[in-house]
Amino acid sequence: MNLNLHHYLLTLTGWFALSGASIAGTYYVSTAGSDTAAGTLAAPWRTIQKASNVSKPGDTVNIRGGVYKELVQIAVSGSATARITFQSYVGEVAVLDGTGLTLPQGDVALIHLTDRNYITLQGLELRNLITTNDQVAPIGILIDRSGLGLQIRNCKVHDIQQNNPTLYDDYANGHGLAAYGSSATAISGLVIDSCELYNLHTGASESLVLNGNVTSFVVSNNLIHDCNNIGIDFIGYEGTNSNATLDRANNGQCVGNKVWNITSVKNPAYGGSLTKGGGTAAADGIYVDGGTRITIERNEVWNTDIGVELASEHSGRVTDYVTVRNNVIRQNIVTGISLGGYAKNVGGTDNCLVQNNTVVLNDTAFTYSGQIQLQYNLTNCYLKNNIVQASPDTRQMIVNSTKVSLGTSNVIDYNLYYGTTASATNLEFDLMNKSYTTLAKWQATGYDAHSLFALPGFASPSTNKYDLISGSAAIDKGDPKYVPAAGELDFNAHARLVGKAADLGAIEYGAK
Repeated sequence: MNLNLHHYLLTLTGWFALSGASIAGTYYVSTAGSDTAAGTLAAPWRTIQKASNVSKPGDTVNIRGGVYKELVQIAVSGSATARITFQSYVGEVAVLDGTGLTLPQGDVALIHLTDRNYITLQGLELRNLITTNDQVAPIGILIDRSGLGLQIRNCKVHDIQQNNPTLYDDYANGHGLAAYGSSATAISGLVIDSCELYNLHTGASESLVLNGNVTSFVVSNNLIHDCNNIGIDFIGYEGTNSNATLDRANNGQCVGNKVWNITSVKNPAYGGSLTKGGGTAAADGIYVDGGTRITIERNEVWNTDIGVELASEHSGRVTDYVTVRNNVIRQNIVTGISLGGYAKNVGGTDNCLVQNNTVVLNDTAFTYSGQIQLQYNLTNCYLKNNIVQASPDTRQMIVNSTKVSLGTSNVIDYNLYYGTTASATNLEFDLMNKSYTTLAKWQATGYDAHSLFALPGFASPSTNKYDLISGSAAIDKGDPKYVPAAGELDFNAHARLVGKAADLGAIEYGAK
């Protein structure tokens, strides 16, 4: 070896030793490995836990395909410039399977991260963590206390199930994926992208939840379906964080997700049977329960109990500064969009914007909750530039059945309404339990002065394609004062504004 090069390598090695830094490595785990091996491709470790115990910033852990029966506690952290990645080996799928594991009481996760930073979980499958013990909360992936820069990408989480048959009025829980920010240091910069969560039984809880001090997050491009409680939930005020000012999921994005087949009818926590149903239909596709400053955009939600809900379950508290825009919310069971508390003595909704959504053919169970449901403690909210189409069975567009005035702080305007025929009486608005059967009569209450009753002009509604056709009454009919927010795109991720004004609904005609 060249003496100068040899001297350089010795010097570099000495610097790493003295500084505490390390050279990033690539390691391997295999069901045919041994935890006393070197962790190389030829001599892999046996358990993911072993890799978690010894990995260093910058390392990548490749997990060979196969089934791993273990509960993994991530024991290391990366750094902002050297994250640690745990991923399935290329072309293979590593599966963490809870079948046959002994589960202690409390929160039990297949992968658990507490106060961990700059970790990526990628391409893993987590499954079969199932219990009937109401003292156990099974969870696919749990992040708690704090965490910086955590990323969960392309993971599949399914058959995580709390199956106690007598849960009614009992708060037994489970989650597919949960982040609980209980520390003064936030869970910040969390990314959950392109994951699939399905066949989850979560008791009184949610499929994917961010609760407490969770900030600057992105929940994007996920598929969440066939679960027996809420699909995606952003929560505040539950006491997850002991500091009330930090106890809210905040400043995040929920974008490009698809959520479907979410209902609590067969959930024992709602009085149902796991096999026969009979419970209350109250599970949201996307729910903001006390969160703040969250943008919900370009999502598609269908066949859930409630498509999108903004509310708070805690008296004197509100969900606020949430924007719901450019979403397709269709064929949900109870209602498409719900704003405000479900009762007078709970919380409500304040300073929220519902804009440029396509809300069609919801209330498939004929509950008479309308396409948009407005409830208690609703203030300073704006509903504009939406397309709202009701089914012929209910005809109901907006339903406010609280006997409490919406007041003058809530603005509803520049929307398009339609039933299923050109009859102007084929629609119904309810305000304080009084019904208005034409748009003109509804406008006389002070709402929707610039709105219209017209055929939307969808390209292929029978195949759930809600692009507008040439000549659609919705083209250029948006609020003329509307200006797209920075970075805002329509449902198809195209330009939001083409022409003299925005089109109504989620999709801009002619946009590229």
